[in-house]
Amino acid sequence: MDDVDLLKSGHVLVLPLPVQGHINPILQFSKRLVSKGIKVTLFTTILASKSVQPGVSSISVETFSEGEGFESSSGDNFMKKIEIAVCKNLPEFIKKQERLGCPVKCVVYDSIMPWALPLAKELGLIGASFYTQSSAVSAIYYQVNKGLIGMPVDGPTMLVPGLPLLEPDELPSFVHKPDVYPAILPLVLSRFSNVDEADWLLFNTYDKLEEQFASCMSMDLIVM
Repeated sequence: MDDVDLLKSGHVLVLPLPVQGHINPILQFSKRLVSKGIKVTLFTTILASKSVQPGVSSISVETFSEGEGFESSSGDNFMKKIEIAVCKNLPEFIKKQERLGCPVKCVVYDSIMPWALPLAKELGLIGASFYTQSSAVSAIYYQVNKGLIGMPVDGPTMLVPGLPLLEPDELPSFVHKPDVYPAILPLVLSRFSNVDEADWLLFNTYDKLEEQFASCMSMDLIVM
């Protein structure tokens, strides 16, 4: 039985980064899973759950405590608190679902939280990395991470397979002007730290919007 067949009768847990712009894309993906007959649970913080309106009755929302001082945290401290809270609460939820006869088979996690993958593997689950940005943007970050696009960008144009020639100001702002938000680029690039170990890579995109890029990917001209 392959992973797809396994999920058809299984239970998927989706784990978004609980901030603006990250919850809705993974929620829309969850609705697609539900339409295929897959049970989905959205696992998020108590604070983030107050703004979640799934719109699909069959999407469950399971909350966990963020820990003390969460609301006032930011940057690396925010990310660390999320990691500690998830690592503390997720294993118990997984065990609870097993006791109830509805075991979780897969964790779909926001790619900006790569630490979720070894946690999923430790729990015996499939790990799927979900990229909230388009395939093309993710590929640009991937090339920066691999050193294929030098930093700082020295232009005048950049060549990314599947895309037209790009000028420096057409690149993502965290690449074009990394000094503006110096802590963000390392965080964005960290999503590729264990990308080769994920069972699946999922991208938030539409084929028709990235048709040429998708064609290059299908011909293995772009390796992720």
